[in-house]
Amino acid sequence: MLKRKRVTAEGGNPPRKLTARQITMIVVFSIVLALVILSVVIRLVADPASGLYLAVDGSIGKFFDIPNFFATKYLIILETFAIIVFMWALSLLSSLVIKLVTKATNRAQTIGLLIASIIRYSALIIAIFMVLSAWGVQTPTLLAGAGILGLAISLGAQTLIDDILSGLGLIFEKTFVVGDIVEIDGFRGKVLEIGIRVSKFENLAGDIRTINNADIRASINASDNWTPTLIDIGLGHEINLLEVEEKIKAFLPELVKLVPEIKVEPTYSGVEALNADGVTLRIVIYTHEKDKFSARRKVNRELKIYFDQVGIQVPYTEYLIKNVD
Repeated sequence: MLKRKRVTAEGGNPPRKLTARQITMIVVFSIVLALVILSVVIRLVADPASGLYLAVDGSIGKFFDIPNFFATKYLIILETFAIIVFMWALSLLSSLVIKLVTKATNRAQTIGLLIASIIRYSALIIAIFMVLSAWGVQTPTLLAGAGILGLAISLGAQTLIDDILSGLGLIFEKTFVVGDIVEIDGFRGKVLEIGIRVSKFENLAGDIRTINNADIRASINASDNWTPTLIDIGLGHEINLLEVEEKIKAFLPELVKLVPEIKVEPTYSGVEALNADGVTLRIVIYTHEKDKFSARRKVNRELKIYFDQVGIQVPYTEYLIKNVD
């Protein structure tokens, strides 16, 4: 027996039930919040000499002494807030400046993204140490401990280090830059970002794939040269081949003006195939990799219009239907 999906009166989906974990978290948070509010209210309202005040002060007041905390630590809190705002503004300003300076070329944009990423992480680390120092933490000791910890982590983070070094190699060896069309392990798309650890690529369908830099062992950069695109034209056997070839060759210079995506004057390659339906002629155009599909569609359109004007008939299949009583 099939169960019907219950819906609300408004026609939407039924409300989701809270899980046991969510209920537990809500209860714990509510208790903590109630204790904090109770501690604050009693300290503000009750007489310091009363038993209730002393009981709260000796129990939950030790943990939730919020009024006294803000009264004694407000300068440190303001300093912490100022450090966070300053480092955030510095990181944001640096990113904007780098974006403006590295806007000219794809390679400059790629290096700019890497520098901006390094500045962002550096600002975060510096801000953490400055905040800890403001709260009285001995940062030199912490730095020494962090150095030992970093050495221990580096021994177990070889993949991360490999990703970072591979990313630097991709940038400085000019393997590809942001905006290039590349193919990696069968995935073909445009380079969106080359980061310290990972790189992002987008294919024609809009799917974005993130690949660890160390996993990019072999790649094909289709943006290094103009991409050849093949245009095959099927015509019937009854055509005058020599006459059609002359007309096509005469039209190729005009094709460059009609289709701006074509970067080099197209070439006529000759008869590609002979079959029962007719002959296949081939034209080769050269475009940017990202424009090859749109250029092919435009060329096919212009060729059809031109053939109609000069009287070249593109073959089509005819069906003879007989009505047999």
